[in-house]
Amino acid sequence: MTLEELLEAGILYAVGEAPARTEDRGFQKYSMTHMPGTIRLRCSTEKCSKIMDWRIQNNSEFFGRPSQFTYRCVQCDEEVTFFVNGTFERKEANLFAVITLAGRCPRSTGRIGEELKRALNKTDVERRSDVLYAPRCRR
Repeated sequence: MTLEELLEAGILYAVGEAPARTEDRGFQKYSMTHMPGTIRLRCSTEKCSKIMDWRIQNNSEFFGRPSQFTYRCVQCDEEVTFFVNGTFERKEANLFAVITLAGRCPRSTGRIGEELKRALNKTDVERRSDVLYAPRCRR
């Protein structure tokens, strides 16, 4: 799975891969890759209410430690933050970043169908979301 597919699918603990490289910065060598600059997600604001392009808002470099990356809808100011962790692996002569999606804020409840959502009260929807989409965000 590519990093774009990983973020767009939003499946917690799924793994994506991307080519990586090693850079020499001063006295140390760093392995790194870049997160995608643009992804396509559903924007739930009244202004958009459809699949939109979202652009990364912070530095896109990933160095193999727990990190967060924020994307903003190009049409409105809605933001989503992804929490990732990963390592670097060498496959034959190539270096790859292996990145795991560890969280998302705001939490997505995309796996709960609309009919089920209407049948459940707000607390039940949040509890079901906690099972599907931990960790809890602080908003």
